[in-house]
Amino acid sequence: MRLYRRARRQDEKIDRIEAILASAKNLLATNTLDECNLTTIASDVGITKAALYRYFRVKELIFLELYRRELAILAPALQEAFKNPNVDALAATLTHQPIFCKLTAVLGDVLEKPLTEDEAADFKLYVLQIFEPLCLQLNQQFGMTQPQVIALLMHITSAIVGCWKISHPSPMMEAALQQHEALAHFRLDFAAFLQQHLTMLLGQMLPSN
Repeated sequence: MRLYRRARRQDEKIDRIEAILASAKNLLATNTLDECNLTTIASDVGITKAALYRYFRVKELIFLELYRRELAILAPALQEAFKNPNVDALAATLTHQPIFCKLTAVLGDVLEKPLTEDEAADFKLYVLQIFEPLCLQLNQQFGMTQPQVIALLMHITSAIVGCWKISHPSPMMEAALQQHEALAHFRLDFAAFLQQHLTMLLGQMLPSN
């Protein structure tokens, strides 16, 4: 555990926020979101839980900021994958960012829940801005309009959410599925399951160039 004095200068506050986010990301890499608690994050950063609330008023906003950062990494990677679109490249691009996939699975029903109306609007506007270059690219490649590109991305998001949740059951269910070979069909690999969904999705939504 690192020990910090109270951050007073702006650069110190930025450093503190970066430390909080780094700790949260490391914790999420090996735990579910429910298992990531603020006490552990605060202790790792070297501050009290009460002090952590000076930077993020609720836990969900820490992980929503992580999601924003993961999205900023993913967007140009998707542009590269769509230059010569195929399911293997798209699936690999998405599964290469497991933190993004894990956070996407809880975006709508957990991370966005504590947002104010203004915060929610700002967040969605940020998403549109991040994907603007991809919209332009797919317009040039396939003549797709922005609403069509956003619809495609929403379907991809829906596929990630569904595949992640189904392929990551609770520990109790996971143990139950291991008891009988007859239940093997319910033991799903996220990457393979997602690739199957993307195969159907791209065939239906992506125009031929």
